[in-house]
Amino acid sequence: MDLQSLRIGNLVYIPKTKQIAKITAISDNIGVQVNNNILAVLKYDEIKPIKLNKKILLKFGFNEIKDHFENENCWIYLLKKSFEFEYIFSKLENSECDGRVNMHKLYNYVHELQNLYYSILRYELFYSA
Repeated sequence: MDLQSLRIGNLVYIPKTKQIAKITAISDNIGVQVNNNILAVLKYDEIKPIKLNKKILLKFGFNEIKDHFENENCWIYLLKKSFEFEYIFSKLENSECDGRVNMHKLYNYVHELQNLYYSILRYELFYSA
C-alpha cells in the first residue's frame, strides 16, 4: 500500500478485526487513527487497501447500469483486475458543452477512487455501512 496516497477520509481494511474503517488522522511516525477513536491508532502494516468491487460501489451510492456504475458526477467501469474512471465535465463547469472524460488509467483500490473523485470533483464519496 502506498502510504503517501492515504488521506483523511479514506477507507482501509483492518485484517486483525476484519473490519473496514475510515482514517480520521494520519501521523508519519505513528500510523493512522481510525473511526475517530483515539485508542484505535494502527501502524501502517496493520492496514490494507480495499479492492474496489460492486458491493462497495453500491454502498457509495452508485447505480449499476449495464456495463458500468454511475452517479450524477461520474461513471466507473469495473474491469477484471482494476477500474476506469470517467467524469462528466458539464457538472464541473458552467459550460454549454456536455461530455465525459475518461482518465484512461487503471485503478485498483477504494482509496484511489476516493482520492481521484475528490481531486477532480471536489466532493467526498460517502460510504453507507
